[in-house]
Amino acid sequence: MNKKNVYLSVITPVYQAEGIVAELVERMGRAAQNITTDYELILVEDGSPDASWQEIVACCQADERVKGIKLSRNFGQHQAITAALKAATGQWVVVMDCDLQDDPKYIPALYKKAKEGWEVVFAYAEVRKHSWFRRLESRLYNASMRFISDVKGFDKDVANYSILSRKVVNAFLQFNDTERQYLMVLRWLGFPHSFIEIKHSKRHKGKSTYTFGRLLRLAITGLTYQSTKLLYIPLLLSGLFLIISAAMGLSQLLGLWASSLFYFYIALLLCSSSILFSIGIVGIYLSKVFKQSKNRPLFVIDKAVNLEKKDDFCNDSFSRHHSINI
Repeated sequence: MNKKNVYLSVITPVYQAEGIVAELVERMGRAAQNITTDYELILVEDGSPDASWQEIVACCQADERVKGIKLSRNFGQHQAITAALKAATGQWVVVMDCDLQDDPKYIPALYKKAKEGWEVVFAYAEVRKHSWFRRLESRLYNASMRFISDVKGFDKDVANYSILSRKVVNAFLQFNDTERQYLMVLRWLGFPHSFIEIKHSKRHKGKSTYTFGRLLRLAITGLTYQSTKLLYIPLLLSGLFLIISAAMGLSQLLGLWASSLFYFYIALLLCSSSILFSIGIVGIYLSKVFKQSKNRPLFVIDKAVNLEKKDDFCNDSFSRHHSINI
């Protein structure tokens, strides 16, 4: 594609989706055409072990408006989104997942809402087609984020499906944190945002690759990189145990209970576990400082199709955290 900029970009990370790519591209293109013919579709293959890249290449060969980026390995969904945002040239950029549970047919509705004067519009579904356990995890995570986060905006349980103005995309790309979550970055940026309600669909093919372990790591990342409130837990625990020990000492002096090894062992276990818990929290924060200090790229691009090699794709302010090899 020879054009430098387009009006609308639709981007998605792709992982283990070889049976979905063709349908995904067709639906994305159909939805984009309801807004403008001046659009591009950007698919970032995030080190997928299946034939997703071959499917992306086939779509790129059939339509030059489809652009494919292959990362050198699996860097993670949010790093893949960042790579796609860096490549996108649209005045408006739609971000979505590749599983088609968030149907591309809502792209015109997102755009219509954004044109009312919003810089960011999120799509949300009151009922999601996940297992009850996955829905419970999501609700607990969002409730925790509302409590811990220093940034407001968790009033609805939204996913990645959203539309951004060019202003927001440019601001997003200035965010240099090694660890990141797409929604958390947007909320930190603080641009005016709104919502539209959609219906969540069943997965088109295959199953989610988010295991309980991956979701747990994602939750820990979200709870620690955005806020330092967890560091106050050891201080609260120390105050609690100080009160308990004072009460036990006073009760002994007053003869309210006799000395017992049982209570001693309970107190010892509580103190030991709280110390280890506190060390663990501090360790998590230190690990994030360590990762950030290494200054490694967020992602490395192995191959690209239909992507114009732009000078600003590797400008000085960005190349410290990103890398490309086309």
